[in-house]
Amino acid sequence: LAAELALLREHVDPELVGVYLDVAWAFSAGGYPLALIAEFSRRCIGYHMRNLRADTVPTEGLADGVLDIPAMVHAIATAGHRGWIGLELWHRNDVQSKRPMIECQQEAVLYLKTLLR
Repeated sequence: LAAELALLREHVDPELVGVYLDVAWAFSAGGYPLALIAEFSRRCIGYHMRNLRADTVPTEGLADGVLDIPAMVHAIATAGHRGWIGLELWHRNDVQSKRPMIECQQEAVLYLKTLLR
């Protein structure tokens, strides 16, 4: 993460290359998603949302986990973002979901819609 961010900051013209920020990956790599949203919001063309447990295993739903999704969505909206917000739920074997993926997806979409109002 640090090397990629250094390349973006120092060697890439923001007018030529945008950023698609994966908040869960950034957290997993030791970054602070809210700080990255603030820093790169003007050049961010999209955001990839997923939540994680503290050990970086994906959670069953977007509202569960250690990432402050409401604060991130607020920061994204406040920055005036009008591009993509991608959603990923991933029921790997270590997620141990009690519900079918479709239910988790529907709940996550409604959760995002509520946060974006």
